Amino acid sequence: MKKYTIAFSAFLLLIFSAMLIYTALSPDFVPPVSIRQQADLSKDNPIWDKTLDDLADYFVEAQVLPNTEYNILVAGNATDARLYSGVELYWWDLEHLTPEDKLFKNYQNGLENGFIQWTEQYRIIVEIRRPFAVGYYGTYAGDVDKMLKAFRDYCRE
Repeated sequence: MKKYTIAFSAFLLLIFSAMLIYTALSPDFVPPVSIRQQADLSKDNPIWDKTLDDLADYFVEAQVLPNTEYNILVAGNATDARLYSGVELYWWDLEHLTPEDKLFKNYQNGLENGFIQWTEQYRIIVEIRRPFAVGYYGTYAGDVDKMLKAFRDYCRE
């Protein structure tokens, strides 16, 4: 009986190890640390002077958005938050925010955890690059991978 217990335990350990290896090698797997790593930029880098209008124009040029029409999103998540055809764009005025500000805490939480806690029960999943963030939901009809690539390219400067 002891042999069966040892063999079964080894079998379960083997299955668990295989699942971990499969997940790590999966093309959809993104190590959390790599999400947060961003190169330091000097204060005179042009990305700090850009606005959501500039990002929306870039998305239209990249054929990610059909136009630059938007709706204002709820205040309190970022300095400026807009909804463009199913894509949520956020911008933080990091130069004028202090670590005690709720907006700065939202920015930090997005960098560290990948979401902004909107209410106790609702989180906004975002990808943050420099002063910008993008979020998308089921209402976005375009190619999500193309949109995220355009966002990363825009913020890469």
